[in-house]
Amino acid sequence: MSGIDIALRLLGAFYIVAGLLVVRAFAMSRLLDHAIERLTGERDGRAAAIRAAWNVATAVFTFAGGMALLLLWEGAAVLFAASLAWQALYIGWVAPRLLDPADPPDPEGRQQSINAAAIYSAATGWVLWAWWHGRLRLFADLSVVEAFVGVASVAGLTGYAVWVGLRPASGDD
Repeated sequence: MSGIDIALRLLGAFYIVAGLLVVRAFAMSRLLDHAIERLTGERDGRAAAIRAAWNVATAVFTFAGGMALLLLWEGAAVLFAASLAWQALYIGWVAPRLLDPADPPDPEGRQQSINAAAIYSAATGWVLWAWWHGRLRLFADLSVVEAFVGVASVAGLTGYAVWVGLRPASGDD
């Protein structure tokens, strides 16, 4: 394994952790939102719910791309490019046209999103470079264990995110 392969895998691991942290933050936010709702009777608006769902979808995309890159699977190129397009769609159209008029964003948070997307675009460029130069493998070249771990981890995180998003608040069962 070359230094480039190790660096690509480390980048993949970074984005795996980033995806996990965002989904975990979403879970904690849901818990706190339910507690505040019970105390005040006020719910978050539609825009906040859409932002949260979009961020969780972005986190799952990011996690999947990171897992693919950790495995040096060529699908990482598609996942990174799709995730970057997803982020650009949000920053460039969804947020300013659909969400911000009803619920203006925190300017600092929006700038952090733009900065993160800029860094992610550089990472995406590197992943595309690795794919172009044949550094990533076909799915058929992954071992059964690698393929299983990759698919199971993405499915598990996706399932957890959906479960957290759809489950009723404590005491509502």
